[in-house]
Amino acid sequence: IGTNTVNEGQCNISLGTSGTVFIPTDKYVKTSNPALHSFCHANGKYHLMGCILSAASCNKWLNETVFESDYKVECSPQNDLYFMPYMSGERCPHNDGDIKGAFIGITHATTRADMQRAVFEGVSFAIKDCIELCPNEIKKATVCGGGTKSKEWMQILSDILGIELSVIQNEGPAYGGALLAAGISCQPQIEYTVNPNTALTEVYSRKYRKFKMLYPALNDFYKEELQ
Repeated sequence: IGTNTVNEGQCNISLGTSGTVFIPTDKYVKTSNPALHSFCHANGKYHLMGCILSAASCNKWLNETVFESDYKVECSPQNDLYFMPYMSGERCPHNDGDIKGAFIGITHATTRADMQRAVFEGVSFAIKDCIELCPNEIKKATVCGGGTKSKEWMQILSDILGIELSVIQNEGPAYGGALLAAGISCQPQIEYTVNPNTALTEVYSRKYRKFKMLYPALNDFYKEELQ
């Protein structure tokens, strides 16, 4: 309600400590993967929700623990470094409390900028995992949360998802609760909008296929470790 994501065809992505994909539907949808939840909406209809457990918190960890500084985000060009954002296990789509995060492809030439881009990409790929489960085509979305402070990240997310993203200003549970209690709706203010670079979307499509190969490999590794 706070982001005015109330009608079928809309989508809101929240990039806070965790990441959430919120997709309203007119009717109840039985999902093929139970990690994509189907709930009643506050407006009497329904919504689909996919949640990843670590989103902007991955970037916070990178800057505060690895870089140990308030590092100015400077992403490198395209590279073959991957980041798995499973730092608290993962909810959607894997429902796996044992999986852990990882950088894949580090070399002596890897820079801080490479690692920064890999974190942005890894979280964005995990968001794409959630959207891929949705039976409805998503053509555009609004985005909220602390991750939107980085326009560079928003461009990467737009390129990976291949859709227009609009970053909104006035959002939050308290705001939505006030609107709901008052029985009114309000169109959120758009801070800025980004559009995907078609050429990069094609590049990221190939990189996403490789990203999806990494969870099974890590899953086998950690399950073996626990035996």
